Amino acid sequence: MQTQRTILFFLLITILWPGLCVAEDSMDTLMEQFNQQYEALTPQPNSSVNDDYKMGQTALGIRYTNNILSLMHAQNQEMLAKYNEILSRYDEIIKQNQEVIRLLTKIAKKDAKE
Repeated sequence: MQTQRTILFFLLITILWPGLCVAEDSMDTLMEQFNQQYEALTPQPNSSVNDDYKMGQTALGIRYTNNILSLMHAQNQEMLAKYNEILSRYDEIIKQNQEVIRLLTKIAKKDAKE
């Protein structure tokens, strides 16, 4: 039972590790790395290499797609946090404006009575 948990733990870490490390990379850096590695896998014209390189390119594409999606997710989470902060500030401004309106209405009613 403990062995199964350990294996599951290491499997999850192996799968999630590239996604966790991608937060420090920028999109341009990821695309540049992908292009370099993709081209490195492409055989020279008229070479005797079989079609094995296509599987390597496919795996590389999947890995970088995962990295890019992870980066986009992290950026979206940052944007959502900033958006929520702005919303809370707008809510505060709305409350302040409502208080100003209430006070001005009170002043206007007082001036109307005089």
